[in-house]
Amino acid sequence: CIAGNQYLADAAGVPEKTTVIPTVIDTERYVPSDAVHDDGPIIGWMGTAGNFPFLERTVDSLRKVLAEVPNARVRIVSNATFEPLRGVDRVEQIRWSAAREIALLQSFDIGLMPLIDSPLTRGKCAFKMIQYMAVGTPVVVSAVGANLEVIADRELGYAVEGFDWTEELLSLLRDPDLRAKMGEAGRTRAVESYSVESVVPTYLELFQRFS
Repeated sequence: CIAGNQYLADAAGVPEKTTVIPTVIDTERYVPSDAVHDDGPIIGWMGTAGNFPFLERTVDSLRKVLAEVPNARVRIVSNATFEPLRGVDRVEQIRWSAAREIALLQSFDIGLMPLIDSPLTRGKCAFKMIQYMAVGTPVVVSAVGANLEVIADRELGYAVEGFDWTEELLSLLRDPDLRAKMGEAGRTRAVESYSVESVVPTYLELFQRFS
């Protein structure tokens, strides 16, 4: 059994037959951009409409930081309109497309991954978070499931209990050097542990063992 995180591995119930191999991405394609946003930092979220209930939990914090930081923006990339922030000043809603996915991820200065704590979300493999990290974007995520495994003890962002993310967002919005430092740490972590190349030896060892 190959599991994407430790929660799924434990659920399988056969530890002697289970190997944890995390979700990975192509870090040769998902790379940081050198672009600088002179018109203000962008808080970004990318995901499908099915995950809107998680994003809704952050609306109060997003409204607060937009009020506190006049040049900050929120960018939501999805397959549908996020109604709680429709028409709000400095909130941009962009339709996702495969052609623009990486460029839009690169446009984020902060990446969000809110989750409630449930058996379903504990089984998620932090894919959105890993995408942000790979393009050098610091993250603010829920302290749930694989998110905690990914962030570990690295200073690549904030894993937050609950949904008042105001303090963490303001910390990053007001400090470009901190964003750069955390973004670089996230990129390093993504390449080392969540890139295609990082898991090839484990797959090869499994194939050799059972061939």
